[in-house]
Amino acid sequence: MTLPDAVLAFKLLDTACLEEKSRQLALTACTHLTFTSMKLALKRIFGGKTSGASGGSETQDAAFFTEQRPPDKFRWNSGPSQSRQRQPQQGTNPLDKYGMRTKCVICQSTYHWAKDCPHQRKHCTRTVCGEKWLDCYMKDLSHSQINKLLQTESSSCRPFRFGDGQVVHSNRKVKLPAKIGLTKCHIETEVVPVDIPLLLSKMSLKRAGTVLDMENDRVVMFKQPVPLELTSSGHYCVDIKDAEMSTKEKR
Repeated sequence: MTLPDAVLAFKLLDTACLEEKSRQLALTACTHLTFTSMKLALKRIFGGKTSGASGGSETQDAAFFTEQRPPDKFRWNSGPSQSRQRQPQQGTNPLDKYGMRTKCVICQSTYHWAKDCPHQRKHCTRTVCGEKWLDCYMKDLSHSQINKLLQTESSSCRPFRFGDGQVVHSNRKVKLPAKIGLTKCHIETEVVPVDIPLLLSKMSLKRAGTVLDMENDRVVMFKQPVPLELTSSGHYCVDIKDAEMSTKEKR
């Protein structure tokens, strides 16, 4: 099987067993995503021990670059031809379709996935909302609802990791008066200083008996169909405002 040149480049980079910063440096120095360009970039950055040879096969190049690593980081095999070839590092995640080592989405480790991550409990998966969203939501509440909400407020400092990979901590948690479909309820949420909407946790969705029919853009919560809407970015959302109660009390 003939592999694409870009895949060969990533395979060469992977067999070099570099640290993450060194990998990024090599990718930056690689002018074109080809095997030849990657080989030249690695030699240019880490090839201090070269003796002027510029040719060689993939195995030779991989062996050349890995010899810069401590001997306990990899193992060698002696084949019938007495040539030494580096064996794949044991215990690491498999490669993806682009030839890159897959990583844990929580801690970015290449030795396990999120389901086995020892840090998974350190980053909350609770219901969370941003301060800006909460302020907008409270503007549509009646005075009595706002007073009840403030009475439920308590301090909190739980870590959350969002799409940018940064960890932020909540500064408080509150209980929101809500109405999902025909069911009135309260939603306990952490509040973070980030501009995000209310994000229901997996546990909250389970408690509501949520069944999502993505093919038909429908959702069932509390054993009843609930109108499902789409945001401008294409994400699903449901209306949780108890507009009837707010209107009655404002009158």
